[in-house]
Amino acid sequence: IDGEFEDWVDVAASVIDDNGDGSGAVDFTRMWLADDDRFLFVRIESTVDFDLSDDNNILLYIDTDANAATGIKVGGIGAELEWRLGNRWGTFIHNGNSTTIYNNSIRFRGAPTVTSSEFEMAVGRDMLPDDSNPLFTGTEIRVLIVDTDSGDMIPNAGTTVSYTLDEWSVPPASPVAFERPSPSNLRVVTHNILSNRLFDKQYQQSFKRLYTAVSPDIFHLQEL
Repeated sequence: IDGEFEDWVDVAASVIDDNGDGSGAVDFTRMWLADDDRFLFVRIESTVDFDLSDDNNILLYIDTDANAATGIKVGGIGAELEWRLGNRWGTFIHNGNSTTIYNNSIRFRGAPTVTSSEFEMAVGRDMLPDDSNPLFTGTEIRVLIVDTDSGDMIPNAGTTVSYTLDEWSVPPASPVAFERPSPSNLRVVTHNILSNRLFDKQYQQSFKRLYTAVSPDIFHLQEL
């Protein structure tokens, strides 16, 4: 997950949605689904820019057993996962029991982390959101995304999109080198240090390790 979309070029859109079918700003147009042995990937597209991780009321629903009779009943599916993108938390349903979960509970990733009209997300396939029960129990799943502000959903109400998880894996990622392409490059680091933690002794070795490895010319520090 890097906010770039070249690796989606050979993936056909799972859903193509009508433009203008929502009453607000966010209007979904397409959704793609993909996976590897570790993650389910979801890519979405809208007609306008918005912030995926803040200031929205967009819900990601995943019916992880493809059974409309279990989980949260919404849009013709029964979702075991309801993820609130703008609030960065969600709910996991198992046998009628609800568990509040956070990013690490499902290994959620989303990018880009700035406003955009296109985003990609990942959810871990081998997660136990309540520390006991698996998120994914089979290979067939259903996915629905709803913007409660605009009323738009993809796929539309009354339509479901199913996806079959594969068992194949992808080659390991190549490490990103820290070396500069050119000695004349200027390297800038922007870092939120969370309430002056740079001056807290328990964190200073971590800061030193990171900054030594990256070796920036200019620091732009937030919460300093």
